[in-house]
Amino acid sequence: MTRGHYKMERGWLKHEVFSGEPFGRRSAWIWLIEEAAFAPRQKMVGGTIITLERGQLCHSYRFLAEAWGWKKDRVSRFLKLLISARQIRAETATVGSTANATGEKLITICNYDKYQGAWDNGATVGATANATETRQQRDKLEVIKGTITPVGTEKPSASISPGAVIFTQCLSYLTNHCGQNENTARGLLGKWRNDYGDSALIDAVNAAAQRDDISEPKAWIAGRLKNAAKPEGWAGAL
Repeated sequence: MTRGHYKMERGWLKHEVFSGEPFGRRSAWIWLIEEAAFAPRQKMVGGTIITLERGQLCHSYRFLAEAWGWKKDRVSRFLKLLISARQIRAETATVGSTANATGEKLITICNYDKYQGAWDNGATVGATANATETRQQRDKLEVIKGTITPVGTEKPSASISPGAVIFTQCLSYLTNHCGQNENTARGLLGKWRNDYGDSALIDAVNAAAQRDDISEPKAWIAGRLKNAAKPEGWAGAL
């Protein structure tokens, strides 16, 4: 067999040809590599932004089970197998020095450069001039999951305020995926923020951005917010 690399378009595992088909172990492994951050980016975990380094991803067993069409016990067994084979490292994601309450695991792909190639400092992360419309829409979606940072630039600050996340990343999602113009989207975000609080709002938009089975994202986000408990003592945005 000829050694080397070959290219595959991100998202091919979600093609309609494979719709509804549970993953095998090979497909789950490829999914982990595809989902891992190509460059440092940020993700909201338990209401706090954390930075994912190159080759890392962060999800709960429940999320992985839904993505792969598995039961959570099978996900747990598979990750343990990968750990024992030294293919990944996995630990409970922490916020500061405290374990998060959402059950998300911080997964690091060992030898990530072996699968994705060495990091080219002259390259940039994100869409290029020759990117297809599909790629461009995927990159817009990834802005919600975490900031896409050009290689060689400074890492985004982990102290970014919730308000900044709401009126940049969440705003981008509403305008690109919910058919809202910017003014309408800002008004809707302001209302949701006032009614439910920053953390619940960011969590709801982030959850919507990671799903491909939502036909009405705006209604889905509104429903999730209504089912979420308001922070104790919340009296509206200042």
